[in-house]
Amino acid sequence: MKTSGRAFTLIELLVVIAIIALLLGILLPSLKKIQDNAAMKVCQNNARQISIAANNYTNDHDQILPHGYTGPISSSPWVCYPLYEDLTAEPSPYTLEGRIRGIRAGTLWPYLQNEDVYHCPKDNRQSFLQGGFRTYSFSQMVNGSTSGSDLLWYGPTAKKISELRQPSLRLLVVEEADPRGFNIGTWVLLGTKPSGQPGGATTPNFSDPLAYWHANGCVLGFADCHAEPYSFKEIDTIKWLKWNEQKAREGGTAILWYTKTPGITILDASLNRDWVFFKKIYCF
Repeated sequence: MKTSGRAFTLIELLVVIAIIALLLGILLPSLKKIQDNAAMKVCQNNARQISIAANNYTNDHDQILPHGYTGPISSSPWVCYPLYEDLTAEPSPYTLEGRIRGIRAGTLWPYLQNEDVYHCPKDNRQSFLQGGFRTYSFSQMVNGSTSGSDLLWYGPTAKKISELRQPSLRLLVVEEADPRGFNIGTWVLLGTKPSGQPGGATTPNFSDPLAYWHANGCVLGFADCHAEPYSFKEIDTIKWLKWNEQKAREGGTAILWYTKTPGITILDASLNRDWVFFKKIYCF
């Protein structure tokens, strides 16, 4: 016995396609938001784990904070410069393998034992920098560089964890987007030196770019071992961060200060709500 089937008409087929397209338009943004939230949770946990590792380090080293300045292996930093297999310094262009060796040679590696903790899933700088990998940096105020020029520019830095007043408000770890190939040194906020100290960066400014990968925000880790997201309040701050990223993609390597950003309207960084917030949690 023959059976006859009815084929879709062109109109019906177009209606089905339109319904599918509508459903995708509704679902895809929701799926992206879920993915972004999941990445932020991973990032937040990373910052928390690094903060816990820093506290554990102080327990084993007479309350001395880990050296927050990335540097040569001889200076025992929390993370070393990129290294060759024999642990000598790897020059530019840096490799991903060299950066990971630098992470493993740092003083916090025994407490973490997982290089993925150093990397935010939203950090895609590996696609346009020379193997960029590590997302997180320590604040300059956390046992940062005290070389002659750095001390003059940035002022004193806390050596012991007991010097960090109100640990729940003291910045320890920040997502940084250094355009120079990897996060060099510490994360610095300019214009925060105590009054009366000569020389240095006395004018309020942002210098080291922050990440803005989490819905125009970044993740911060604090001295009491908690971590939280921060959303930037000023459009000008986002302009500055995107400008640095654009220049990095174009092959530039210099850090570009906030006040030099084209098109910003808040020229005095001390009036920028983001700078004001970071000054509050930066100084110890």
